[in-house]
Amino acid sequence: MATNTLAVTALTVRLVLPAFSDFAEKAELDLPLPITQARVTESFVSKSKTRPAVSITVDGRHYFHWSSWVDDKRFGMKADLMKGKISYVDQSNRLAAMPGKLARKQSLITTNEAREIGLGFLKRAT
Repeated sequence: MATNTLAVTALTVRLVLPAFSDFAEKAELDLPLPITQARVTESFVSKSKTRPAVSITVDGRHYFHWSSWVDDKRFGMKADLMKGKISYVDQSNRLAAMPGKLARKQSLITTNEAREIGLGFLKRAT
């Protein structure tokens, strides 16, 4: 069973790569095209039957997410596996990566100066 899951995941990722490449070209994103499976550093395929989704990270930086239209009776929307939306995030400057990046840089202020700046902000914010 596990090997079938891996095969389905790999096939699903391969099937959405052309859509992600097309999106990247139209959005004029800063990454070489086409997006190939060899450049996918992370992937996730939703197992949900009602909210199918695929996420990939390309070159460890470019995050793409596809999800199908969701059933929403208020707006007359019906889930459609052939239609969906793509979102993109450039992860090179995301907040979660900053601690590692900042740890390699020498601070321009002392610990005491940093504490004073923080306390000053808290006083002004309250």
